[in-house]
Formats: sequence, C-alpha cells, structure tokens
Amino acid sequence: MLPILFLAFFALMAVGAPIAIALGASTLLTLVVNGHTDMLLMLPQKMMTALDSFPLMAVPLFILTGQLMNNGGITRRIVRLSNVIVGHVRGGLSHVNVVASMIFAGISGSATADTAGIGSVLIPAMIEDGYEEDWAVGITAASSTIGPIIPPSILMVIYGFMTQLSIAKLFLAGLVPGIIIGLALIAAGYILAVKRGQARKARASLKQMLLALKDGWPPLLAPLIIIGGITTGVFTATEAGVIAAVYALILGLVYRELNFRNLIEVVFTSAVNTTVVLFIVACASSFGWVIGYEQLPMTLVGILNSITTNPHRG
Repeated sequence: MLPILFLAFFALMAVGAPIAIALGASTLLTLVVNGHTDMLLMLPQKMMTALDSFPLMAVPLFILTGQLMNNGGITRRIVRLSNVIVGHVRGGLSHVNVVASMIFAGISGSATADTAGIGSVLIPAMIEDGYEEDWAVGITAASSTIGPIIPPSILMVIYGFMTQLSIAKLFLAGLVPGIIIGLALIAAGYILAVKRGQARKARASLKQMLLALKDGWPPLLAPLIIIGGITTGVFTATEAGVIAAVYALILGLVYRELNFRNLIEVVFTSAVNTTVVLFIVACASSFGWVIGYEQLPMTLVGILNSITTNPHRG
C-alpha cells in the first residue's frame, strides 16, 4: 500500500494539485487499488474525528480575528503607529512593514491575514514612495512569515494538537525567534536601503506621535492580553481566540469601521479560510492513518535498531 500511497501523493503534488487534494486523493486511491473497500467507510469517520478537538477551535477564531482587524481599521492604525516609531530610519516603510507585521502577528497568528492586511496598505504606499515593486512585495511576503511564529500562532495550535504538545509552551518557544526574525529583516532592509541610496525621512513630530499612539495603543493591548493570559494559565489558546475575536470586534465597532455588511463579509471570508485549513488537517489525518495501519513507523524503528542499538554511535 505504501508505495502506491507515496507515488500517488508526489505525482499529484508534481502536477500542482492542492496539498489537501493530494493527501486525500492518494489515500482514497491506495485503499481502492489494494481492495480495502471496507476501510472506505472508516475514512470519513477518521477525518471527522481529527477535527473533533477543543484546541482546533482556536483556528477559526484567530482567522476571524485577522479578518476583523483588516476590516475594522485596526491594521491601518498599527501601520500608522509603526510609522512614527521606525519610519524616520533609512528604508523607513520597509521597517514599518516588519514592525506592523510583528504587532499584527501577536493578534491574528496568521500569515495570510498578515499579508492581506499589511500588504494592502503598505505595498501601494511603498511603490508610491519610490520603492521598487519587488522590494515592496518581497518584504511584505518575508515579514508575513512572522505571523505563524510570534504567538498566538494557528500553525502552532495545529502542530500542538497533532503531536499532543503543550500549545502554551509552543507559543513561548516562538516568541524570541519571531522577534529575532523581525530584527534581522529590519537590518536587511536598512542595508538594502543604504545600498540603493534610499533617502531618510523626517522624524515624526511629537503631535503626530501622540495622535498615532492614541489610536494605536488599544490594538497593542491585544498581544499582551493573549500571550500573558496563556502563559500564566488564565485561559487556554482556544479561549484566547475568543478573547481576541471579541476584542477585535469591539475595536472595529468603536472605530466605526465595521457595519452589518462588513461583518457578513468578514464571517464569510473567515469561514472559507477556515474550511481550507481544517480540510488539510482532516486529509492529513487520513493519510497518517494509512501510514499507521501499514506500521511504517515501527518498520523504520526496526531498521534503525538493526543498524545499532548504541544511542551514542553515529
């Protein structure tokens, strides 16, 4: 079964099939070709069981949070605050992009939401300010990868669920690396700005700083509440998703950026994005079920043990 499973999976990936389709279709094909039609009835059950999890409920909640931020005016305020902090440094908008992504990551936990929110605001602004298109798009794509690293992280929620690891500990493990990546991107942007002769912008006035801080400090509270609550054990990652979504909704209403039409669009987009993510999880679970049924992990352990039983030998 396993040769057919992996050959079908890599063949589908080679022709450009989505990862979920490649996982699910290769599993289905393997069962049919090997005559395990009785196991086909168990396939939907395995997929549904994989999604029947309290920690996984955090995924749609953080996706919803990201959409609420993008449509509720929170993203623009984060960008404005980031601009008064680092906008005067050479390559300013590039650094604003990174700092805004780091703040955004601490609320949404999604690279997709980060790219959509920050990119829609900063890519046109950077191009209009004289930045090359490849620079604007490249730094947005690179900085958005911080989204799944700085807590809360949708990928860490899924990884913790699949591996039975503590999601709170995974969040803590991602905090410092996420900050380091952000600082490295800022350094790279500065070097590139010097190399390309990018002009330095004027520092924001005290009045501009105070106005940006007035509008920007409420979103800054969200990462502190979420990360602090999870690490201190006040609430779980799933409960943090509820708090983040409600907080983003309240801010959007306070800023008067959200209305009934916006909310319908936010819910619909969040539902579509959630379906994509959870469908991948379900198909991956069925794929892993077939691998486990064929006892591939035990076979690999046996192969490694046949080479040596001494844990200190290379």
